[in-house]
Amino acid sequence: MDWGNVTAEDLIEALCEVNWSSPPRPLSEFFSSYRTNYFIMVIFILGLGFLRRPLAIIAAALTALSIAFLNDRYA
Repeated sequence: MDWGNVTAEDLIEALCEVNWSSPPRPLSEFFSSYRTNYFIMVIFILGLGFLRRPLAIIAAALTALSIAFLNDRYA
């Protein structure tokens, strides 16, 4: 998608079309894909690499959250 051509009106219109009242999907659906194995493996490897520095553990947690969002096949 060419984000340079998106106007504020297009964005507002798209946000108005979203069904905001629908409940979130269950966690079991989120983690049901085989990609979860890769998610766990990547988090484990990142955790091993970041254990030496305490502040980096926070970075690893934020990275894990980002990868979890990327793991969502409906995103």
